[in-house]
Amino acid sequence: MDSINLIKMIYFAKINLSKYPNLSKHMKLPLEKTALLSLILISATLLFSCKKGENDPFLSLRSRKSRIVGEWKLQKGFEKSAFSYNTSVQYNETSGSKTDENGTINFTYSMGYTFKKDGSYTYSYTETPTGDKTTTRKNEGRWTFLAKNNSGKFKNKERILLTETLYSYTYDGNTSTNTESTPTDGTIFYLDQLENKKMIIKFVSENKNENAGVSANETSELEYTFISK
Repeated sequence: MDSINLIKMIYFAKINLSKYPNLSKHMKLPLEKTALLSLILISATLLFSCKKGENDPFLSLRSRKSRIVGEWKLQKGFEKSAFSYNTSVQYNETSGSKTDENGTINFTYSMGYTFKKDGSYTYSYTETPTGDKTTTRKNEGRWTFLAKNNSGKFKNKERILLTETLYSYTYDGNTSTNTESTPTDGTIFYLDQLENKKMIIKFVSENKNENAGVSANETSELEYTFISK
């Protein structure tokens, strides 16, 4: 719900009172009180409808699309996965660490998304582990908000779908690129918080994999906090 529609609804509730200029004084006071109460209820309903994500601001004067469009830089986050062994990655502002069965590796990094009004997006990630060479990954594709799902677990525009059309990977000066004009798979992020200058996205999945006749559950989870550039 944007601010223009909110103002229109409130103004409409006010001008309805002007249709009754000849009401007696003893009738006019209750009507004004009733109209005021109705106005408060309408305003409260509209304000709550603006809130989508669990930690969204109570009210924003910008639409959800206008808030997400722009350049975003990762401020902090984490990734966890469990399958045959556990892996965890921790991101701070410019540095991070990865821990698995082989130990812990520290690195410096940068991660960012750019969402455009035309529905396209770009993703870039650069990582330099201590004592190793720099790796760079870049993605391009399409983004869109998802509607409310049938179970009612997610609200309209509470999730975002990313479909990748280009992927490139560079290490030690060597680059490999893959393009897909009609992608069939995508990544869905839950928008836990979407403000003008801050965005928190989450992802949780659980899959059953079978390898050599052995069935095991693979789980992965991430949470990223981005700030607007």
